[in-house]
Amino acid sequence: MKQLFIIIILVLLVSANESGVANTNTHSFSKVSIVYTNDKFNGININSILLLNMEDKFKDHFVLICIIVLLLLLLFIFYSKVTSTRLFIHQNKLRYVQEKELLETVEKLSKSDNLLNEAQRISKIAYLEKNLITGETIYSDNVWNMFEVSLKDKDKHLDYFNNLEFIYADDRQFYYDSVDKIKKEKKDNYTIEYRAITLKGNIINISSTGTRRLNSKGELEKLLLILQDITEQKKIENEIHTYERKYADVFRYSPTMLTISTLEDGVFLEVNNRFLYNLNYTREEVVGKSVKDIKIYHDYKDRYRIVALLKEKGYYSNFSTKFITKSGEVKDGLLSGSIIEINGQKLYLSICSDITDLKKAEDALKESDEKYKMIVDNTNDGIFIRSNGKITFTNSRLRDSLGFTDKELKNYCLDKLIHPDDLQMLRDSFANKIVTNKDAIIIEIRFITKDNQVRICEFTRKDIYIKGELATLGIVHDITNIRTAEMELRIFNKYLEEKVNIEIKKREQHDQALMQKTKLEFIGEMAAGMAHEINQPLTGITMGMDNILNKASSVGVDEVYLIEKIKTLFSYVKRIENIIEHVRTFSRDQQITIFEKFNINEAIENALLLVKKTYMNNNIEINYKSSTTLSSKGNKYKFEQVMLNLLSNAKDAILEKTKRQNGISYNNKINIVLLEDNMMNIIIVSDNGIGISEDKIENIYKPFYTTKEANKGTGLGLSIVYGIIKEMNGEIETESVVNEFTSMKILLPKLIE
Repeated sequence: MKQLFIIIILVLLVSANESGVANTNTHSFSKVSIVYTNDKFNGININSILLLNMEDKFKDHFVLICIIVLLLLLLFIFYSKVTSTRLFIHQNKLRYVQEKELLETVEKLSKSDNLLNEAQRISKIAYLEKNLITGETIYSDNVWNMFEVSLKDKDKHLDYFNNLEFIYADDRQFYYDSVDKIKKEKKDNYTIEYRAITLKGNIINISSTGTRRLNSKGELEKLLLILQDITEQKKIENEIHTYERKYADVFRYSPTMLTISTLEDGVFLEVNNRFLYNLNYTREEVVGKSVKDIKIYHDYKDRYRIVALLKEKGYYSNFSTKFITKSGEVKDGLLSGSIIEINGQKLYLSICSDITDLKKAEDALKESDEKYKMIVDNTNDGIFIRSNGKITFTNSRLRDSLGFTDKELKNYCLDKLIHPDDLQMLRDSFANKIVTNKDAIIIEIRFITKDNQVRICEFTRKDIYIKGELATLGIVHDITNIRTAEMELRIFNKYLEEKVNIEIKKREQHDQALMQKTKLEFIGEMAAGMAHEINQPLTGITMGMDNILNKASSVGVDEVYLIEKIKTLFSYVKRIENIIEHVRTFSRDQQITIFEKFNINEAIENALLLVKKTYMNNNIEINYKSSTTLSSKGNKYKFEQVMLNLLSNAKDAILEKTKRQNGISYNNKINIVLLEDNMMNIIIVSDNGIGISEDKIENIYKPFYTTKEANKGTGLGLSIVYGIIKEMNGEIETESVVNEFTSMKILLPKLIE
């Protein structure tokens, strides 16, 4: 701008000079020298000197020139102001644009960061950067999301990551070993897969990819880790592996022959077990070999035909061929196949069914049509086919059974052959309202013969298709003789039941008599004990009467003394009465057994009351211990009989042991112990007699089995005991050692009130 202004002034001066020269040619000018050195006018160096000789007349125009210069100066100042204003506006506009672009850039960066975070969240990827020099670790937000940590609580759980607590306990050693290996190998990039546990306790699979960063000195400065949650990927991989195994099992164990081979040369890549079994080859003999090598096709041209079909359509089905087994046997096969692609290679999948037996069956069927007809005609069951409401076929057995000819039956409606009372059942069977079998309907129905006889038959109906039309196959099995025999058998069974009931009653009466006999035997053995028990109160009565008489003869008897003595005497009488009543009740033949609550302790004490004296006379000590009172449901007199039987056997065992020891006495003992648990009462009767050998214990409860001499027992004692205990829903167990002891344990249910 300065240069432009100088040029304008010079031009004006020159113009003024020329104007002065033109108008005043006679005037002279004074010499003025104006020198510009090294000034640039739009890139041009001015090194010349401009000399203007101004004459005296210039003085006349100086005022005009000054005014012009002043105007130019004002113009310059105005222009400068305008230019400065425009420059200020331009600068502000430029600053606004720059600030706007900066804000847009920041917004784009923020959006990019959000998109990056969202992409990381969706792809389940997170990263963290650890400065090994400063120890500072930077976590991306998705690290916290991945491990189910709230962003506002992340500072609380830094130790969870810094101390590697997020690694699943079972995988920590593997992680440490992998890190040690990486350090030894000094890998710059590595990947470790392990299981991790989130803050909420969920187990996830993590793929951790690490990158090492070195500083300018070659020292390890930073470690960048990228974590990816591959739980779903692992799940999918496991499912894929599961499906692969399933498909492999389907292929391997399919009942149809399956092979995978190359298309052109027919090299077997895989075959299933059925293929090997049917052709009698091993896997090593087939896999890697071609069909030409092992000569499977009976006619190898079939292979060319199959390849042509595959190339034309990509598949084929139901191609009949013959193949040869390893032993040379020719078999019929029905082939289907298609082209499959595995790892980019086109292969041939073959599915072959061995129809050798089917072919043989078809040939046999064709060859034996007459035989089939003969079998149908001569079977034991009547057979007919009904189509469109009419009988279209009958065999000779049906015709003979009903007395009709084939022509007569074909003109008959099936309803006319059925007993009127069974017609509704027949109609229900055809309406599928009766279902007795998955494949067929079987009903028992009565047929009417031509001469009006009734035959009971088992009628089987099955739906079949003949030339695409629905028909009914009926099989009629005559069971008239069977039903007649069943009726006779029922009558005979009823007769047998009556006979058995009579015999059972006789047996029960016999058992009752035996039990009564056993009771009477016990009463005989109890005589001494009963006499002792009765003798005691009798002695008391005698002494009491003597006291009354002595008192009356000497000093007299007052009323109070007499009443007290008589009460005492009556108690003795009552005791004798109770003993006699108990023995009478015990010995009574109880035809009806009453089961009710009874006191086990009392029943045992009653039994001991009757026999204790006898056992004392035989130097046998009875120890009776009971820590509690037991009760159960049953018959106390029968339980007394059980105890008397067990005590009797114990006594005999002890006396036999004494006899075998030549009468040398030893500590003869019978122990009775009462115990209980949560559900059962336990009664144990043990002795130190001769014991029972192991081979005889399992037989002691059998009727009439005994180890005693012929005149010392019937063998019914323990049999009766076993029956009574079972009758009371109990159990009895035996433990014994020869010449040492025998223990009988009775278990009776506790009475729940």
